[in-house]
Amino acid sequence: VRPQWNSTIAFNRALILRNIYINNEIILQMDVLRLKYIWIGLAGSVGASMRYLIGLLLITNSLFPFSTLLINLIGCYLLALLTTTLFRMVTIPTNLKLAIGTGLIGSFTTFSTISVETVQLFEDGRYSIGTAYIFCTIFGGLLFSRLGYQTGKEK
Repeated sequence: VRPQWNSTIAFNRALILRNIYINNEIILQMDVLRLKYIWIGLAGSVGASMRYLIGLLLITNSLFPFSTLLINLIGCYLLALLTTTLFRMVTIPTNLKLAIGTGLIGSFTTFSTISVETVQLFEDGRYSIGTAYIFCTIFGGLLFSRLGYQTGKEK
């Protein structure tokens, strides 16, 4: 007789349990919310895909890397907004907060791209554009984080 695999998800106030059955007997029970690495990875793939799609939509022939700057400024705003509103107003499991902050927004924004693009600008002799990019990224990120924080405090 071939074993029959089956699974269910049970919702409880504190847990979301995933039960795996063989022939109607539970062989494995997992607390889905505690699988933080999987949640972070899934959210990270969404954030990275969003970054890629926005980058495609904003492709310009400009010498200045506007798409990366815009993505990072949006990410600064969203992370500050979420940490001041949603994460405080709604009871969200810690692992889901990690998935959103570290996974989704962490992979949506990117420091490595900023670094590589800046080095490329300097290597190409475009020092003023590279310096402006660093300035816009750092101070723009701080400004957008502040705007997100202020927006969140007003709600």
